[in-house]
Amino acid sequence: RKIWSYCAPYLYMLLILAWAYAFFSSMAQAPSMYESEKKLLMMKSDMDVLKEQAIRTYTEIEKAKFGGATLFVNFYNEGRDFSKKYEDILLLKNWKKVHESSNKFCKDGVLTELIENAGVSDGYLYSHIVMEFDSSTIKRCS
Repeated sequence: RKIWSYCAPYLYMLLILAWAYAFFSSMAQAPSMYESEKKLLMMKSDMDVLKEQAIRTYTEIEKAKFGGATLFVNFYNEGRDFSKKYEDILLLKNWKKVHESSNKFCKDGVLTELIENAGVSDGYLYSHIVMEFDSSTIKRCS
């Protein structure tokens, strides 16, 4: 018991220091608000080209914050094979395919993915395009 009462304050201090180190090192790796907003503008610009060329959007959600940015778009399939057009447009906009057999692409630390035939809404088949930017996508896309 005496040993515990002697060691406890030091153990608590060590735990607090370990937590502080983990917290601040993760904060240092996270993208800044400025960087997230800049990437969101790029995502929206490239998404606008996709929307002009190929899709009819029914839901769009965007968010930029300290640590990352996300752009999520639902669109109606309208009976077309969209994946080839999606790939062609992204390649023209300097995106790089992650895997040959996937609908995932990277550009400047941003990861985008096409999720086809995600569900049905109002009797229409819909798909998603998700564009994400955070510390994990920076690692995956490097």
